[in-house]
Amino acid sequence: LKSMNMIFELNSKRWRKEGIKGSFYNEDIRNFNINVSKRFLKNRWLQLDYMTIGTKIIAYCHNFKFQNKIYGYSTSHDPDPLLTKLGPGRILQLKCIENAINSGILEYDLLRGTSEYKYSFSKEERTLVSFTIGRKSFKSSWYFFTNNILNIAIILSRSIIPKQIRKKLGDKYLRT
Repeated sequence: LKSMNMIFELNSKRWRKEGIKGSFYNEDIRNFNINVSKRFLKNRWLQLDYMTIGTKIIAYCHNFKFQNKIYGYSTSHDPDPLLTKLGPGRILQLKCIENAINSGILEYDLLRGTSEYKYSFSKEERTLVSFTIGRKSFKSSWYFFTNNILNIAIILSRSIIPKQIRKKLGDKYLRT
């Protein structure tokens, strides 16, 4: 629990500097992640690696390991410019990939998103497909309508905005 709270804090600190809420921006999301991580820890699926200076976490990789695959769920680093120029996030991620290879992992999936660092590890992109189910009501219909408009805008932007620019923008243009 202490490690998870330190990760939430570091993630928030990093993304606040970019003007974005971050991945763990409310208590429900944090509690969900804590509960899932506890279950995954019991099943030996949780892989939580972090880099420290003294007792201060300066970078972390929050991954899940299932069968012969690592799922890179969340990574972040301290936004302090003195630390950022040393690349602790990249160093830790490379160490995690090296450990995965050495332990016989067949795939290290960086999951969704267009963050620039992901393209330094792989040039391959995959299409993400998701399904949402709702009740037949005005509220659900409104949600699906607005969500479809947003998805269409994102798809159009991907066809209009060149891949190189999307890499530079990273996830910023997808987050609210």
